[in-house]
Amino acid sequence: MSPEEKEAFILHRNTNDQQFKDKLLSKFNKTNDSEKKIFYICIIKFKQNVWEEIKNMSQKGSNKERKKWGPIVQELYRMAKERKEKLP
Repeated sequence: MSPEEKEAFILHRNTNDQQFKDKLLSKFNKTNDSEKKIFYICIIKFKQNVWEEIKNMSQKGSNKERKKWGPIVQELYRMAKERKEKLP
């Protein structure tokens, strides 16, 4: 298990879905690439239901939700494309 995977597991274990979304909103766009990778791994491996929720909010939510989640979802898609992976 890589250090990023360990950090992602700890993040998953220490946060429920709402806490994870709050951290994602408050920290994701302000962090460096290695910390973004931890969020990405956590979503891929442990928080698929959160991914579905934020993806739907970025596409079908209110204007406020789309503005809030759209950039994060786009960045996660970009990261998946770079890694040649598919998001769940």
